[in-house]
Amino acid sequence: MTDIIKILKHRESNARWSKTERGKKTIKIKTWRNRGVLPTPSGESFKSYDDIYKIYMSTEFCNYCEKKFYDSFDKCLDHNHDNGGVRGVICRSCNVKDVYQDAPEGVPGLSEADLFLIDCLTN
Repeated sequence: MTDIIKILKHRESNARWSKTERGKKTIKIKTWRNRGVLPTPSGESFKSYDDIYKIYMSTEFCNYCEKKFYDSFDKCLDHNHDNGGVRGVICRSCNVKDVYQDAPEGVPGLSEADLFLIDCLTN
């Protein structure tokens, strides 16, 4: 096999893998790491990127404006750019507006279900 054919087969394999749940999760976590998101900065309660991913995937509404998410493209993981701490899962509109820039570390839009899930994952 020539090198070009090997490269093309490898690209096809990667494309198939990136569409699997495991591939999507791995890519999402890698993106967060590259952007400086940390699971446990300055006393935050997340123990791992898996915990963050579970909350991200289970969140159905923007933690700020309460808009319903229809797919994962609508979601953004908001984090503090100084310490990497996760502030919440917000919609693209709120992320573009940077609504959390002046918000306290406690996310105002978290529902009781979100708080329960965070408590379950961290204890």
